[in-house]
Amino acid sequence: MSYSISDNLKLIFNQLKSNTQVACFSQRFEFTELLETLNATERYLLAASFCKLPWDVGSVHVLAVLQKVRILTATEFISRRMYTNQNIHLILNDFLEQEYELITNLIINASFRESLNYLLKLSTEENFEGWKFFLIILQTLSSSNNKVTGPFMHKYLKSRIKHCASVNNKETVMHLLLTARAFTATDMDIQKNLNSYADWYKANIGEMKYYLKPEEFQTILHLLQECIDYEMEEDYLEIHSTIVISPPVLCSKLVHAYKNKCKQRLKQIKGGLQNVDINESIVIEISN
Repeated sequence: MSYSISDNLKLIFNQLKSNTQVACFSQRFEFTELLETLNATERYLLAASFCKLPWDVGSVHVLAVLQKVRILTATEFISRRMYTNQNIHLILNDFLEQEYELITNLIINASFRESLNYLLKLSTEENFEGWKFFLIILQTLSSSNNKVTGPFMHKYLKSRIKHCASVNNKETVMHLLLTARAFTATDMDIQKNLNSYADWYKANIGEMKYYLKPEEFQTILHLLQECIDYEMEEDYLEIHSTIVISPPVLCSKLVHAYKNKCKQRLKQIKGGLQNVDINESIVIEISN
């Protein structure tokens, strides 16, 4: 089937293929007017074509205009590229830093859960570098649509605990704790966020013996102990050192040793322990 495209669509295609930055910055108003002249078929063709173009410095602004004129939303764009673009975290970072309404579209759209699932999967990949956008987006999604995000994340985090026990890997536990902190940081009130994290920690780490085998419980406790040396946040150490962890048979000493190490680390930090390198710390800076 062939289709004869209009001169306006040809012009748009040429602009996008040559320089998306020019298409959207120097002639943004004219570009928008051109888009509004397209018929339904041309709008579909443009959306499909844009999703196949390489992502460059101006792409985020083009997508913002396409969303504004209802040709292609951020959610539709992410869904189409979800399993083909290895650098999707860079795209989402552009959304966050340059065109926030694109992030908003992901949040208010019911299908954002697919994007969240992909983000979580991406964040577990080796040499993942998108922590800044990952944490902020996870916090935003959790605070804006908690009725959907809440049950999903609770289930995800509990499954990650069992996964941590099976792979016996310190970095996996650090990812678990960091994700839990971002998920529970949904309020401007820091104390409320800490209380939410404490509730999560109590229900999941504190009651591990009810859903883990004794050997899995021991593995998690050993890994948590290894992570203490990377912890620089007093508030979280307070939570870890005070919340009761119910031990299975013959594991009381292990729990006691873990809590003592948390208290020792807390004492060191309060005594002026110098911060570790940001790339080695469990603390990830998310503000500029």
